[in-house]
Formats: sequence, C-alpha cells, structure tokens
Amino acid sequence: METQTDTTPRMTVCLVAGRDAAERFPTLIKYLQLGLVDESVATLRVVTQGEPLTTLQAGTTVLLQDRPLAWPLSRWSRRAFIRDAVSKLESLQGKAPAVVHGLSPATMDLATEIAVQSGSDLVFTVSSVKQVEDTAWVRLLTRASALTPISPGLADMLPPAVRSAKSVEIIPIGVNPASQISAFKNGQRAPVMVYAGPLGEDEELDTLLRAVKQVVLRFPNALLFMLGKGPAEDHLRRTVQSLEIRDNVTFTGRLEEWRNVLEAADVFCVPRAQVVWREEPMAALAAGVCVVAAEGSLCDELIHDRTALLFPQGDDGAFAQCLLRLIGDHDYARKLATAGQAHVRVANPPAQLVSRHLELYRRLARPHQTLAFSGKS
Repeated sequence: METQTDTTPRMTVCLVAGRDAAERFPTLIKYLQLGLVDESVATLRVVTQGEPLTTLQAGTTVLLQDRPLAWPLSRWSRRAFIRDAVSKLESLQGKAPAVVHGLSPATMDLATEIAVQSGSDLVFTVSSVKQVEDTAWVRLLTRASALTPISPGLADMLPPAVRSAKSVEIIPIGVNPASQISAFKNGQRAPVMVYAGPLGEDEELDTLLRAVKQVVLRFPNALLFMLGKGPAEDHLRRTVQSLEIRDNVTFTGRLEEWRNVLEAADVFCVPRAQVVWREEPMAALAAGVCVVAAEGSLCDELIHDRTALLFPQGDDGAFAQCLLRLIGDHDYARKLATAGQAHVRVANPPAQLVSRHLELYRRLARPHQTLAFSGKS
C-alpha cells in the first residue's frame, strides 16, 4: 500500500531584532524561536550589532550577526549584509514561502529591506508608542502584510489607515509563572522593593526615591534594589544621599539574571507609565511579586486592585501610600500577588504566543502555496 506524503513546501521565517528588543522582551524572542524549531520551521535569526547572543541560538536556527563598518564604508557594509541575509534566507527557503518578522522597532527598516529583496511577506511586532506616532515608522508599518501589537492599547493607537488596511492581531507575551508567590513569604525579613529597567532621566526615578523615603520613615529597615544602568545614575545616587536613604538603596548595575532577584522580592516598582513595552512588570507578576505601577502603562495585565496597585504618575505621595499599604498588610499583599500570578498564568501562556504566531505565518504563506500549486498540471 502506498503512503501519501505531504508535498507542501516547508515554511521559512526570518526573525530580525536588535538590542532594544533583546533587552525589553527577550522572552518573546526565546519562546518564538524555540517554538519554530519544535515545529520544524526553517529559521534565520538576523542579529544586529550589540545584541547579546546567549539563549538566541537554538536547534537548527541559522544565526547571522551584523558587524557594520565605520564610515565611509558603512553604506557598503549595510548593502553587503542585506545581500548576505537574503542569500541565506533563499538557501533555507528553497521553493517554500518565507516570512520576515521585524521584532525590533530599531530594525524595522532592515527587516523591510530583507523582505523586499527576498520577495517575502513582512510582519512587524508593535511594541512602542513611537512606532504608531513617528511618521517614518508609520510609513514602514504600511509596507507590512500583518502587524502584531503586544497589547490592546498599542492596537488602538494604530493610525486608522494602517489598522483598516492591515491584518492586525494582538499577541501577548508568554510567561512561565513560578510555582509559588514571592511576596512577603518571610514576614520576619526586611521588606524588599525592586526596580528593574533603564536609569534614564525621564523614568520618574526621583518620584520612586521620594516615595521610598516616606516608606523608610515608617519602616526603617525597608530596602530598594535598583537593577539597571543609565545616564541618570550619578544624579540618582546624589538624590539618595540628599534624602538620607543611602543604607536603604542599592544600585546593582545591569544583571543578566535579574529575574532571580524577584525570588527574594516583595514589591516591584514601575514609576513611569510605559511608552515602550517592557516585560519586567509581567515577569514580576509571574514571580508572585506585588506590582505598584504608574497609571497608563502599556502592560494591560496591570489592573488596579486586582493584579496590581496603580497611582497617578509623578505623585510620590500616592506612590508611597501604595507601597505602605502592601508592606503594612501582608495578607492583602499576598492576595494581590496571588491574583496577579493567576492572571498571567491564564492570559499569557508561552504556548499561545507560539501557536498564534505560527498560525499568522501560515496564513500569510498559504496564498503563495496556492499560486505555486495552481501552475501544476
């Protein structure tokens, strides 16, 4: 008896991302890449200069790293890199359809050029307010076949002309929750607050430090760990000294394994409403840490008094009251942390992230397969 074989060409996906994406949502890249390997999808990872390579290479994934030359050879270097990327994509592709997925706002133009020169469908992940407001970036969005905003808020911000003309599918980041909650699991230990992210001048970190000062007046042993680096660090250190909370605040620098810190944390602080999507708040929810965040964040998983406590941005008094409520009422805090962890367990499973991306890629590839087969006699 003859066995029928599947003659459908294997799909090929080119993932393009830079350091901005690798720092803000590495989980998306990791789970998506591993999911493609598991589904035997030929995968090319285009990595721009400076992106960390740890955890990025998996299975049969082909990795191509950009190492641009300085001016005056920069343009030539860029063209040569794009030719190399297209050549590698075509060698993987064969007669199969291909999709180029721009995961990083900073590399949207690179993903576009690779898609155009290889004749591939183009997908963009939308993860930043600037992507939907900046004229040059919106122009690139119009060239995509499909858009995948990370949150409903970003989908709503898309210009009507873009939203009506493109396939728009909201695909949340996936996360693996811890087996138990971390918040206040040891009532005898000093309360631990954590901030993880860039130490920038526009991150409202002065508001955080002033709020912590009010907390320390009530709980002198309370601790704040600042995980990250940035141009405002010297100013923030001076602010810590002027507020007389130097013994309560520790600057750790940027930690590769910052998620491990959450296992010993009680409260995660988000002092500014996010205008670029970062996964740290959702990672805190998954770890069972209480989250206190400024209102208006792109992280839709932060729901006031259900999964987190929210306060008006810039109001250090309201910020402090949220922190004091959690530190002063461990039963309420652990209830909030439990609810937050349960929410992301249901709403953000990694398998959903992978399956919905695969479904989108295959939907885009299907017309190409139909055209290819229709020419056969």
